[in-house]
Amino acid sequence: MIVRRAIGVLALALLAVGTAGCGSARRSSLPAPTIVPWLDLPLPLYHVPPPRTVAYPTSAPPCRASQLRATQGRSGGAGGTWYQRVVFTNVGTTTCLLRGYPTISAVEPNGVRRVLRSRTHDAGVDDLVPADIAPGRHALLDLASADRCYPATHLRQPVFAFQRVGSISAGDRFGLLAFCGISWSTVGLPRREVVPRAAPGTGGELNVTVQVPSAVRAGATLAYTVTLRNPTGRALSLSPCPGYTQGLYAAGLVVRGSFELDCAAARSIAPLRHVRFAMRIVVPRRAKPGFAKLSWGLDTPTGRSSGAGVRIVSAGTS
Repeated sequence: MIVRRAIGVLALALLAVGTAGCGSARRSSLPAPTIVPWLDLPLPLYHVPPPRTVAYPTSAPPCRASQLRATQGRSGGAGGTWYQRVVFTNVGTTTCLLRGYPTISAVEPNGVRRVLRSRTHDAGVDDLVPADIAPGRHALLDLASADRCYPATHLRQPVFAFQRVGSISAGDRFGLLAFCGISWSTVGLPRREVVPRAAPGTGGELNVTVQVPSAVRAGATLAYTVTLRNPTGRALSLSPCPGYTQGLYAAGLVVRGSFELDCAAARSIAPLRHVRFAMRIVVPRRAKPGFAKLSWGLDTPTGRSSGAGVRIVSAGTS
């Protein structure tokens, strides 16, 4: 009886070992996460097309000075510059057009009115373009002054003179601040642009993330991966196959190139799934040690892009 029990225990032990071994074999046979290989197929360098501009109507007759009221808009400092905005409101009963670059005069602290001299015809705030002004609507004028000079000069009772319109006086409603000179834009409204949108079900809806190693040697090839993720509830097609543009930017170094994506290995990406692609970019031997930024984006007007930092070390570093 004792012998039979021993044999039974031994058999159970062997069965347990065999089962565990089979389980380990099944787990080890699972396929590793797939990475689509890199294709060394260069394309002409891709340039994102500029947004399409939508013009405002400009067919109304010129405004008359009596139709317009000048008031103070927003103001504030940023990047070492003091910005000011003038709002011209059409207080008349008909639509008119106010355009061009005004002459501005104002009263200085000593009580003398003088004509201001603009340092440039662009205040650098908004790209303002001509537009008809309907009754109750407005046009804008932006002014800028570098605020490195103190104290500022307070200018009162500004007058804005336009050709074919006349002079528009702001009276004592607001004043202007001038530091190191002053500049202003043409009058108008901010430029309207139509930003393209990705067609449903296309690669333009994909999200992009980049994974890079912490460092790469100058003169070596940087191997990294890009993950294209489908955030939608429908499959996203990679047909027609988009190219991609990658770039490496460091001190005194810019490396950019466009390539074909290996769409044959991944013709579409399932809903809420992702595909990883292997990538390569050569780091020139002349690259100086230090921080660099890698960028990657799909070559479509709505293509998403991503970037990551990498440290470049000297070619002799192990």
